[in-house]
Amino acid sequence: MHDDDGRAFRPHLSGAELLRAQERFLTALLRCPSLCANTSRSNITRRHFPSSLRFIFDLATTAPGKIRDVVTSGANPTAARLYHLPVHLNPGIVLSLGRQIVESVRRAEIERRAAEPADEGAAVPVEVPLIVPMAPTRHAPAEVPAPEAPAPDIPAPDICKSGEIGLDFKTVADSMSLSHERIASDARESAPPIIATRSCVGKDTVATFLLTVLADGPLPAREIEGMAAREGLLAAGKAIGDAKPFRSARQALGIKPFQQPGRKGAGWIWSLPCQPPSATPEGG
Repeated sequence: MHDDDGRAFRPHLSGAELLRAQERFLTALLRCPSLCANTSRSNITRRHFPSSLRFIFDLATTAPGKIRDVVTSGANPTAARLYHLPVHLNPGIVLSLGRQIVESVRRAEIERRAAEPADEGAAVPVEVPLIVPMAPTRHAPAEVPAPEAPAPDIPAPDICKSGEIGLDFKTVADSMSLSHERIASDARESAPPIIATRSCVGKDTVATFLLTVLADGPLPAREIEGMAAREGLLAAGKAIGDAKPFRSARQALGIKPFQQPGRKGAGWIWSLPCQPPSATPEGG
């Protein structure tokens, strides 16, 4: 979930990261069963969880009244462990997490099917070339090319005649054309790569991005802008406050920007609702 700067955005999870997201989602449902009605919009079902966690999903969605009894009795250690994990209970955050799990599981299934080898017993279709009989043709005698006429001797231009410089203007024009083409080719090869932004960036994609980068604590708005630009979610040099998808996602997640006392020149800081405003971001 991190690259060189430690905070790169990865919309698709796998392995331990996917398992951790599934556990955090189930913890939110155990702690607040009323979130089930909101998270159903993500189309998440029990098949999006491993077999070891499907009992927890069924318990939270079909029998919320038995959650406390299962947790306190210790009959299911996994349920007791998940119930006491720290988790965000914001409906927008939990909904975005559910959509991220659904998309990650779907992507993993596609990759797994693509990696499976074909059945050895399956018949492999063999293409048989179509042979069309050709009518017999009469071969014409080969033509002997006529000898080429020798090129006429063209005298070289006299560059010193009567005190003037004689130039072959056609040769000069061809040389200039080749020079311009070479310069244009060199410019295209040496041009820096253009970072393209996604043509359509929705609120849900931005919300998942903010949920991921702010999971470890508050961050300055300038640092979030740089990561969003590298991921193609924001045009380079544009402020996130001027982008409508970022404003909508900020409102849905309950993010309230703040400034540190005595350091207003450092700019605004974004944090999730569960994070204290006084927390100092890494490197801030």
